Amino acid sequence: MAKQTTDLTMFDAVEIVGLPDGVQSIDAYYSDYASQQITVGDVGVVLGDWPNNKLRIEAVDDSNAIVWQDHFDRNQLKLLSPTDAAYSRRRINEHWAWQNFMDGDVEPCQLANALAFARKVAAFARSNVETLATRLTDSGYRFVSTPVAEPEPNLIANFECLRVRGVFVPVALQAWLIEIGCVDFRGTHPDWKNTAYSGMHDDSAAYSEPWYTDPLCISVSVESMLTQSQEGDLETVEIAPDAVTKANVNGAGPISMHCSTQRFDDLLIGQHGSYSLLSYLRHAFHWGGFPGFAYIPNAPLDMIQSWSRGLTQL
Repeated sequence: MAKQTTDLTMFDAVEIVGLPDGVQSIDAYYSDYASQQITVGDVGVVLGDWPNNKLRIEAVDDSNAIVWQDHFDRNQLKLLSPTDAAYSRRRINEHWAWQNFMDGDVEPCQLANALAFARKVAAFARSNVETLATRLTDSGYRFVSTPVAEPEPNLIANFECLRVRGVFVPVALQAWLIEIGCVDFRGTHPDWKNTAYSGMHDDSAAYSEPWYTDPLCISVSVESMLTQSQEGDLETVEIAPDAVTKANVNGAGPISMHCSTQRFDDLLIGQHGSYSLLSYLRHAFHWGGFPGFAYIPNAPLDMIQSWSRGLTQL
């Protein structure tokens, strides 16, 4: 059943479908610009409740400046898909940080609201992943396997089953698996000086160390986690190989996240640098899906920039 405008919650994307007295535009309550009009058809994001049963709505531009902010009755708003609006990175940071106080026992309502918020952010990640997969394919990049796999069925019910067994998949990872599924950008490009996957487009004349590009790779089978949880304690969930193993070279071990207590987001165990899932994704998208290039001299920057251009900043 579609969400009604009376049920709108924080970070819902909405369209202005009506203004007071039937006018088509009004002066904005607040704007970072000198003056700004709000017009029927404009799109913004719900920031929260306001007195007299109104909602505070904000629209931002690509630089995260506030184009306009004002307060509306629910019947003046139409719910849209999350990616139909622009989200302020500052607002996402603030709410993400607040959610990170989650630890231990969590009320079902709080957990549901946290997952709803994380899924709105993950919807933008899905758009970025789809764009990157297309751009990589069009450029001639060779994938080791299918770059994007659809989400498993029954995920929400399976997450709850794991929770009852004492296995708490971080909410941010739940949102990724529900909205996107599994992603595997391992592979290499034939135009690169070094292969990024040992044994694939190697120079047969002489072995050269592969480029450890750390391709975006998040692959989790929740059904397998259900099986493992029956066999014994499950304290971490493996989400990807490490950067070395991603290049088909023996590495140090998998990248994982804690699942022994309920958390919203958490540090990635085994990942180079101190990254949570969100901060790693931001880093990965900045590098066109290959954050390892940050440490590789003579990286193909023009190619990377062509892949990352226009991606949404989470």
